[in-house]
Amino acid sequence: MLELNEQQIKHLLETDGRSRYEFSIKKIVDWEEAWGLYNDGWIMFEDSKGNMVFPIWPAKDFVEHYIKQTNKDCVPKEIFLDNLMDDLLPDLDDDNIGVGVFDIPEREDTPVVKAKDFLRDLEYECSKY
Repeated sequence: MLELNEQQIKHLLETDGRSRYEFSIKKIVDWEEAWGLYNDGWIMFEDSKGNMVFPIWPAKDFVEHYIKQTNKDCVPKEIFLDNLMDDLLPDLDDDNIGVGVFDIPEREDTPVVKAKDFLRDLEYECSKY
């Protein structure tokens, strides 16, 4: 995994949801990993309509920022790209659970997409390699 410097992190925390989504797709494929929240199991949330959402980030730094800002009782946990694409996303899709991509607590523009759409975008990005 490539390390991000403070300036890059700050910039990404200030970008809009669409840009964070696109960055996430590229970097998850580049680095062959994503990150989620874990505490004796994966942590998910309900959106304002009562739908379950699985939050995911492209780098551990952003999960740590999220935990620090929200005081959630959890830790960052790595998800390898193969597991994400072969197991997790199909399971989320089967259970009708959305994916919240690169959530930033101080912003309200977190992209939430269907798991099958997130998988499709990852597959497309993988096809470029």
